Amino acid sequence: MPEGDSLHKLAATLRPAFVGQPVEHLRLRERGEVAAVRGHAIDRIEAVGKNLLVLIDRRFTVRVHLGLKGRWRLLDATRPWDRAAHAATLALAVPATVLVVYGSMRHELRPYRDMRLEQELRRLGPDLLAPEVDFESVVARARAPGHRDEAITDLLLNQRVASGLGNVYRSEVLFSARVYPWRRVASLDDDALLTLFKTGSELMRKNLGPGPRITVEGGDRPDPLLRRRSVSPRFHVYRRAGLPCLRCGTRVRRSTEGRMARSTYWCPRCQPGPD
Repeated sequence: MPEGDSLHKLAATLRPAFVGQPVEHLRLRERGEVAAVRGHAIDRIEAVGKNLLVLIDRRFTVRVHLGLKGRWRLLDATRPWDRAAHAATLALAVPATVLVVYGSMRHELRPYRDMRLEQELRRLGPDLLAPEVDFESVVARARAPGHRDEAITDLLLNQRVASGLGNVYRSEVLFSARVYPWRRVASLDDDALLTLFKTGSELMRKNLGPGPRITVEGGDRPDPLLRRRSVSPRFHVYRRAGLPCLRCGTRVRRSTEGRMARSTYWCPRCQPGPD
């Protein structure tokens, strides 16, 4: 599932192959071939929360939001690739490489320094993978009156509070901090909120390197469980409903209550709620 770390890894992967190269081809599913960008060089590639921005010749900005199901591939531009990109939501080609995106939630071409896009991005909370994160601003946003009675599991997904966290990390962050997912934001003090967002930032940073996303470290896995399982788990609770908690052995639970009916996973012993 694409989250903030996925977009920052994608941006880092694309920069060596795309920055400084002229665009040979841009196709958007709804618009078809966009001839206006052809021949213009790519200036920068950035990730802002869950958004990928490709800035072209100080004239255009390609914006991609992968959403829940988006995925991407890099293809060799010197070999036939049109067929592979036929069902894509976006295809961006430079002389040697093609970025093909499938199933993205948003994919659009905007003018450079587009006021509407900048306003949208300014409404986002601080990017938890930025070089320096203003965590005081994050806590202040979480304290906005409209969030008082909100469940903390829903607040963590609110990109206007902090950008980058998604469904995987919210369950893992709450487990790490031993917080019951449906505690109201008002019941948590500032230090508790700070810990949650700092933990989310740290977990995502650990996953910026190569390989699959992992939140379980070697010291987190009890030896008896390792002996019984042929494959070590990558997550503490995410997608582990019905399996034993790696910390205490209690069966992990799953619920879809809350905003957007997205799955939350938690351990009822490590993260106890009200009786």
